[in-house]
Amino acid sequence: MVAIPGVFSLTPDPNYNYDQFIYNEKEYTFTCPQGEKLFINGNWYIRNTNRSGYVINRYKTSKCQTFPVKDLCTTNAKGRLIERTE
Repeated sequence: MVAIPGVFSLTPDPNYNYDQFIYNEKEYTFTCPQGEKLFINGNWYIRNTNRSGYVINRYKTSKCQTFPVKDLCTTNAKGRLIERTE
């Protein structure tokens, strides 16, 4: 018998997991489940792994600071941050 692992979530509420954010390829934005847009900050970041590095962009919004459901979406005091590989 093998145990089936549960869904891993870094967010306090699974309704705010990464897969619930919608990416807009034309605008380079993510839209959160509450309808707020997260914008790219304009910088490229290189993540290194044991095999090779890869480039990511970071997306965030200042609206997280005052959003009433922030505690459901993130535990980060600075608000939600989405990273996307390019």
